[in-house]
Amino acid sequence: MEEPGSPDDFTTVPGRTMTTSTFRTVSFSGTRSGVHPLTWGQRWIWQGLIGHAPGYEYLGWPVSVDVPTGCSLDEVLAALATVLERHETLRTRYFLDEHGVPRQVVPAAGELRVEVRQAASEGVPETVKQLGRELSGTPFTIPEISVRAAVVTAAGVPESLVLGVFHMATDASGLQQVTEELQAVMQARAAGTAGPDLPPVSHPAERVLIETSPEGLKRSARAVEHWRQEVGKFPRRTMPPAVHAPERPRLAEHIMRSKAVCAAAIGLSRIWRASVDSVILACAAELLGKASGQQSCGFLMLAHNRFAEETDSYSGTLVQSFPLCVELATGSLEEQVSRTHFAALKSALSCEGNPDDITAMLRAVFDDGDDGADLSCAVNLFFRDLGTMTRGVDGPEVTTREQAEKLMPHTRFSQGHGTEKDDWEFFLNAHQEANEFVVSLRMDTAVLPSQQIVRFLADLERRLVGSLPGADA
Repeated sequence: MEEPGSPDDFTTVPGRTMTTSTFRTVSFSGTRSGVHPLTWGQRWIWQGLIGHAPGYEYLGWPVSVDVPTGCSLDEVLAALATVLERHETLRTRYFLDEHGVPRQVVPAAGELRVEVRQAASEGVPETVKQLGRELSGTPFTIPEISVRAAVVTAAGVPESLVLGVFHMATDASGLQQVTEELQAVMQARAAGTAGPDLPPVSHPAERVLIETSPEGLKRSARAVEHWRQEVGKFPRRTMPPAVHAPERPRLAEHIMRSKAVCAAAIGLSRIWRASVDSVILACAAELLGKASGQQSCGFLMLAHNRFAEETDSYSGTLVQSFPLCVELATGSLEEQVSRTHFAALKSALSCEGNPDDITAMLRAVFDDGDDGADLSCAVNLFFRDLGTMTRGVDGPEVTTREQAEKLMPHTRFSQGHGTEKDDWEFFLNAHQEANEFVVSLRMDTAVLPSQQIVRFLADLERRLVGSLPGADA
């Protein structure tokens, strides 16, 4: 069903011709409905919602899927309906019950309003980016399901399906499943063939049963105990002392896009047989330890928790944090990487549990007057290869320091979105885009001013590149 446009449906895209929008409605249904408790992963995200409300816009994820040639608008919308029916987590809503307990509700059926935005052919890429920002840039509300959608067309032909997905619903791995399925279904419809043979999907309602089983309760108890032991190793202060006048916003974010870091980190991971995550984390810990004068660093790491084969079919979110105390080596970076890799692997595999139980344990520890654990440093390194050498990342075949040094002039620095207040005074984030790594660091400017935050990122690049073997090795 198509809805007429209105004066508000016109959007000006910077540097492009004016675009116009109409709206369609996608109906969906499913085999299961009802109200369920939250999973561990959802509870972890929920804590972030509560702690950062109302400023939790970052919990919406933009993603786009190219529409294959020959796929009509009706077929794009039909593919979206197919995926909505398969993935309960995308059509889930969240609310507080009469006791103030967060719940998830899966509707039996419903409708999703989809914007169809027309753009000039040359304006399609910018329109896709703009729609991604619009769909993910405002918090999801209680009446909404966990996905927003739009289609970009040019000359009446659909070019891209754009989604904004709530992080309560899924994580990066689950989102990859969704986008791959959309692509496969649209390709089949464009070719006029039978629908693709899609693999089974497991859902949050099923995950709740696993987590509340006797074995799940034991697993959570083990995670709480591991948290207690690991946090007990944390230094009193991982960060250097605050000695500067803070900037505004106080927590500044700076971003480095580096082909050299991509080449060096991947090359070192292959040479030293460690994960890319561990290579970057070890180098960052080394630099932070030098700045603070500490012999160890305590980090809250974000983990995808997809180590077991059965989690490959799960489309919900499994992301949680785990504590990691990195003891700083006095020798080479190779030694530091080895030490960091095994410590991270052990902790990551031991810390998936009920976040409410973990939070209660931490609160009890601090209420007892133990202020020795600094939990202000967090790291998110998403390369999906922590502890799994066979599922690493692809990158350039650079094996020598000289080769990586030639890439350093291409490195670019920019300023990101800072914030005035956060639970974390240090937040390092890294991921891969094409043949470069995007490394961002948000940090308290009373500790390190912006100029020194940029220098920290540049030192990270130099340390990694300099650790590659020379051509004559």
